[in-house]
Amino acid sequence: MTKINYNVKGSFLTFLSFFLSFFAIAQQNVAGKITGPNGQPLAGATVTVRGTSIATTTSPEGTFTLVLPSKKSVLLVTNIGYEPLEINVSGKTFVDASVNLQRNDLNEVVVTGYTTQKKKD
Repeated sequence: MTKINYNVKGSFLTFLSFFLSFFAIAQQNVAGKITGPNGQPLAGATVTVRGTSIATTTSPEGTFTLVLPSKKSVLLVTNIGYEPLEINVSGKTFVDASVNLQRNDLNEVVVTGYTTQKKKD
């Protein structure tokens, strides 16, 4: 009876390792560095796997690491004051990208006054 118990345990462990390796193959690790237009590291930028809720932020050195689910290969880099950047990481394990400053043109400002005030007040 113990021989059967060992066979069942061995079969279960074999099945479990096969099952887990299937998921490990389906995922892809990707790392990278994000810099600004001047070549300086961009700290605090958000790096998101497009179409998912998987995201991380860049370190003070501008680096990040993500685990991509299967069939997802586009990263979206966003940060306040910079243009969003999409990066295709299909088949890559490291990406080095630079973002551009976002151009914000202000429209004219109109100041209006509706009351008057005497100098003594």
